[in-house]
Amino acid sequence: MINKIRYILKVYKTSKKNKFVLFLLGCFMTFILSGSLILLSGRFYESVNLCREKYGTFGCWVNGNSDDTYQKLKKNKIVEDIYQCKTKQIDVDKKEEGEEFTEYYYLHYGKENYLDMLGLHLQEGKFPSKEKEILIDSGYMDNRKWDNSIIGQQVEIPENSKEKYIVSGIVKKETVFREEEPYEFEFFIYEENPKTNCLYVTINDYTNLDEELLKIENEIKEEVFVNYDVFAALGYLNEKSLYEKNMQITYYLFFFVTVCICFIIYNLVKMCMYDQMKKISIMNLIGIPKKMYVSLFFWFVIRYVLLGSILGIGTSLGGSGIIILFFAW
Repeated sequence: MINKIRYILKVYKTSKKNKFVLFLLGCFMTFILSGSLILLSGRFYESVNLCREKYGTFGCWVNGNSDDTYQKLKKNKIVEDIYQCKTKQIDVDKKEEGEEFTEYYYLHYGKENYLDMLGLHLQEGKFPSKEKEILIDSGYMDNRKWDNSIIGQQVEIPENSKEKYIVSGIVKKETVFREEEPYEFEFFIYEENPKTNCLYVTINDYTNLDEELLKIENEIKEEVFVNYDVFAALGYLNEKSLYEKNMQITYYLFFFVTVCICFIIYNLVKMCMYDQMKKISIMNLIGIPKKMYVSLFFWFVIRYVLLGSILGIGTSLGGSGIIILFFAW
């Protein structure tokens, strides 16, 4: 029996060509699979960053500013940073041409570094530098049919409120809801030391955001309002999130590659056996059971595919890292 096993080992150890093919196959397959996983993940986080640049870096805001709320948020694993801000909402009921509607004014108070967080992009003019200077929403200007000559003039916000400001510039609020909510307007007012009344929270992980925000709301016992523009852009509203879409593609890819590998391994086992037909005939003659030499050939294939896979994972990690680095993914 020992001599029979020695003969089988001698047969498949002499197949150097098959070893090389199997090694390359394992390397190639795992390179494709793991490289795709890394690049898909990189694309997701790049999409998140692009959305944050366009629609504001905050993920949610909390209508409350107690020390207890602040400390609880600070300990949460998905919270990247917390901004203590002052935001005031004013609702104005109006009636024009027999149509009743409500205008929503969001007045933000603070300094220039809050603009990016809120998703407000300066188009014309300059940032306010003293009290009672204001940046006006370009959507509000379009609604009032104003032009850029309004910069430097005094206006009442809201109209007929007796709250007067000097317009220092125009900001554009990027939103996917402008057509659905044409009467929501954003303004930014300079205030050196605003009395904060809310918290804007930036988030570092969007993969399970729905569940995490619900946990935050239950923990801090305050109402949490999400940045719906980022949510919509990432596909969290009315459809699967961008993360879920990416993962779905990943699962399909993994399944496809796995099936391909199994099919190729099966055929390679057969190929190895066909290459050694004469020697297999000798094995049959000397009484070696078919199950024994088939299983030994099978593990021979698996062994070199696995060795190639290890190399494939390493090269895909290195290659994908270089791609992400140089193309800013």
